[in-house]
Amino acid sequence: MTSKLNIGTLNAVCFGNFSGKTGQRPDLTPHLLTPNTWESLWMDLQPHTSVVIALPGVSDFNVSIRFRSLRDFSEKGLVQTIPILQVTRELREIIAQTNAENTLTKEHPVFSRPEIALIQKACGTQTDENVVVDLLSMVDIGEEEEESLSLKYLLKVFNSPVYDGHQREKVLYDLTTLEGEIFKQIYKDNQFQELHAAWQTLKFWAKKSNAIKLELVDCDRSELCDAMYLNYIKPDDGKPRPLDLAFTLYSFDQSEEARHQLLYLGKMAESLSVPFLGNAAPALFGAKTEKRVGHIRDYSGKFSRPEYAKWRKLRDESGSNWIFLFVNSFTLQTEDPRIWLPSSAWGAGLLRYLLDLNIWPGELLGPYGRMEYGEEVLLNLDDAQVNDLGYNGFCILTKEGESLRISSMNCIASLRIPSHAQSDASAIVPFTLAYRFFSGLCARTFSSFSGEGAFTETLKQKFNLEDEDIKVEEGDNGPVIRITAPFGIFGIRPDFIIG
Repeated sequence: MTSKLNIGTLNAVCFGNFSGKTGQRPDLTPHLLTPNTWESLWMDLQPHTSVVIALPGVSDFNVSIRFRSLRDFSEKGLVQTIPILQVTRELREIIAQTNAENTLTKEHPVFSRPEIALIQKACGTQTDENVVVDLLSMVDIGEEEEESLSLKYLLKVFNSPVYDGHQREKVLYDLTTLEGEIFKQIYKDNQFQELHAAWQTLKFWAKKSNAIKLELVDCDRSELCDAMYLNYIKPDDGKPRPLDLAFTLYSFDQSEEARHQLLYLGKMAESLSVPFLGNAAPALFGAKTEKRVGHIRDYSGKFSRPEYAKWRKLRDESGSNWIFLFVNSFTLQTEDPRIWLPSSAWGAGLLRYLLDLNIWPGELLGPYGRMEYGEEVLLNLDDAQVNDLGYNGFCILTKEGESLRISSMNCIASLRIPSHAQSDASAIVPFTLAYRFFSGLCARTFSSFSGEGAFTETLKQKFNLEDEDIKVEEGDNGPVIRITAPFGIFGIRPDFIIG
């Protein structure tokens, strides 16, 4: 069941590393993300990173990359930014034009570029000590043993006083091979990947929306609690910013630091009645990579082990009812190299997508839990794995046909279902994202009114409720208001009690 709504524009925040900086930030002020602010955010946040390139025969060297748009993450953008790639491209153009009449000599200006020395050594030319360096036999370019790169034809160019292009195609192949090795090391760099994913995520969100206004906060992983507290709980000016939904691009394992963060993020989310969406790190499952998470067949058995005792204790905290951790990264259709995005952004985006369609996000496990924004998911999980993960408190992203969909929407809190209600879906409803999102909206609506009458009338208008959907009852500490949701969860219209 769905219902039309009249709630106006809601407020959301995304926490992540959008600048590429490490360590604490001098400023945790939110930035508004709209189609109109998209370009200026690149100037305000100045995203950048530094990648260490290791080539045999050459001392490891840094390449610093400053990004001014998503295009700068592509090969073409990197060539325009990184000097050694500029030189390899220049060499390719020059050598492509060489022949017996149009020769290349060492007096050519390209050889005066400082990057040429790195390229020469990478080809195994003689060093100043007259020792031939077999650079490429020293390169580890993969988990499995691969054939070493050989740049013997490019080497001949540097060893010849005059090059007339007689092996032009083979030299061009060597240059392409060298470029490919540099590109590969850049694209495999974790910080580069995280920064690229962060801005791809913002692009995913930088669409016009009448339903949700998004702010982003650039912060270090260790500053998540501070960023939440100083902006939405107790800011210096004493005026907390309005908030209806929070999500982060960071992921959480079960380390002491991560559990501490989730504990206090849960407490703050509970005090605000705001769902907080994050991501489950592979290490939370005892896996080194996300792909290996999909190989686990018994998640319940794993989380019942002694080493997860503190994690189980965290799940018993009341604030855990407001924490939702997503599993299964996704990609967008893009011409850029495939980059996996954190699925918390997709989950929050689904809520915005439905609200923009004037639909209550209730039956998220049904037709309304699908969205065609997204191309692939990393893990191919079967129904048994999805159900097991959901029981253990995770939200799961899967693919169905041409759409991505949510196959579980449970918070991390321990599912405490009475034995007599084991087969009753209504017992699971309070643990779902749809339930917490709506209950938070009701709670904040209630807190903004002092009179019972004004509150009930406002509820009817905002949520399109009928008279019988709102009942005023006597509670132990005074009147309470029972609200029947304007949507279904598992086919059930849940009740919310506001006191």
